[in-house]
Amino acid sequence: MRFTVPLHGTRYDSYAKGSIMSRITVALLCLASVFALSGFRDVPADANTDTDVSVAAIDCVTGLWYPDSDGDRYGDPNRAVLTCAPPAGYLRVAGDCDDSQVTVHPDAVEQCNGVDDNCSGEVDETVPTWYRDGDGDGWGVEASTWTRCDQPAGFTTVVGDCNDDNAKVFPRHGCP
Repeated sequence: MRFTVPLHGTRYDSYAKGSIMSRITVALLCLASVFALSGFRDVPADANTDTDVSVAAIDCVTGLWYPDSDGDRYGDPNRAVLTCAPPAGYLRVAGDCDDSQVTVHPDAVEQCNGVDDNCSGEVDETVPTWYRDGDGDGWGVEASTWTRCDQPAGFTTVVGDCNDDNAKVFPRHGCP
C-alpha cells in the first residue's frame, strides 16, 4: 500500500495557509496519514502491505508527541505518538531519561546522588575532589585526595596548604 500526502510545492501547500475550510482539509489529510502510519487500513490478508508515507512539514502532520509523566517539560523519547493534536500530558520536546522523576531532565543541574540528573548518559560527572586537611585550617594538600560525593572527615575542597601540620600556616597567612 502506498500513501502519500505531498503538501509543499503542490496544490495542497496553499491549504495549510488558507481559510478555515482549507485548514480542515489539511487536518483531514493529516488524520488520513496518521491512520496509514498506525495500521488502520482495509487491506486483504494476502495483499502487499508495505506502507510508504510521505508527509509535509506542517504543524498537523509533523505531530510527534512525547508523554511527560512527571511534569518537567521533557517527554519520554521511547513512547512517542504521531497525532495531529497533542494528547493530554504530551508535548513536542523529548529527552527525558527518567520520566518518573521531575528533577531528572536535560536542563537539570547534575547532583552528586548516584543518578544521571541531566540525562547526559553519565552518573555524577561532577563528583568533587577532596583534599586532606590534617591541621583543620580549611586548606588541604594535593598529595592526599579522595573523590566522592559526600565530604569525608578531615578533608576539604580547597587545596594549597603549604604546612598541613600547622593550622596557623596556610596560603595568605604564612605560606611563602
